[in-house]
Amino acid sequence: LNIAYVRKVDFFGGDNAGVCAGRVSLVTSDESVVDSVVECSNGCTVAIFSDIDKAQRMNPKNKIKWFQEACNRFCRVNEGHARINVRHKHLLEDSIKAVMSFSQTDLRKAWAFERERELGELTSHEWYKSVIDQVFCSDAGLWQKCAMDETRVEINFLSDMLCPGHLKYFRFVGRILGKALFDQQLVRCRLAKHLYKLLLGWPIVLNDLKDMDLPCHSYLRSLEEMGAGVANLGLHFTVSEDLLGLRTRVPLIPNGFEIAVDEQNLP
Repeated sequence: LNIAYVRKVDFFGGDNAGVCAGRVSLVTSDESVVDSVVECSNGCTVAIFSDIDKAQRMNPKNKIKWFQEACNRFCRVNEGHARINVRHKHLLEDSIKAVMSFSQTDLRKAWAFERERELGELTSHEWYKSVIDQVFCSDAGLWQKCAMDETRVEINFLSDMLCPGHLKYFRFVGRILGKALFDQQLVRCRLAKHLYKLLLGWPIVLNDLKDMDLPCHSYLRSLEEMGAGVANLGLHFTVSEDLLGLRTRVPLIPNGFEIAVDEQNLP
C-alpha cells in the first residue's frame, strides 16, 4: 500500500494523422521514465531539466512568467490563424469537429472564431466559457462531482453508457485545456487532484484515495495493519461495481478472481 504509480503513455499509429492514438496504463514509479528535454516539433529546445528544476524554486509570479515564456516558444503566431466556424445552436458540436480536425501545427497557431453574422464577433473568452460550460455540464454524463469535494469533478465511470462517443469528448477537453494554458485563458473547471497528477505524470499513492473515497481509503489502511491476518478474510483481487442497478465483480489484476490477498501480495 506504500507503492506509488505513474501514468505511462504508449503511442501507436492511428487513422487520423491529427490525433495521436495510444494507450494509458499505470506502472510503478521505478518503471517510469520522464523526458529531460522539452522540444518543439522542429527540434528546437524549449526547456531542459535544469530549467524545469530552477523554475520549481521560483515564487508563483515568476513561475507563471517562466511558463508563459515557454509556451510562447511553442506557439506559431507568425504562421496565420486557425479558424473555427460555429453556429450558435451547435457551438459545441461545431467546435469539436473543428478542433479535432486540427493538426499539431494548427493547435499552436492563434485561433479565430466566427459565427453567424447577425450575432457579431465571438471572442476567445466567450468561446472558452461556452464550450467549458457545455462539456462539463452534469447532464452531458462525462463528469461527476467528487464525493469528498463537490467543487471538483472526476470522470464519470458510466460515461461510455451515458454519452456515446465519450472518448471524442475527453480528447477535445484535453486539447482545449492545453490550448487555454497557451492562450492564458482561465477556465471554470476544477478537476480532481489525482487527474492533475496523472496529467503531470506525478506519482499516484494510496493517500490520493482520501479525496475520492475516504471510507475505501480507511478500509485499505486497516488491511495493511492486519499483517498476516489479512489472509483469513478470504479476499481476492476483485472489486464490486454497480452499473445502473446491476451489481458485478471486476478483476483488479489479470486472474484476480483466482488470486487470494495475503500479506505478501498486498501492495
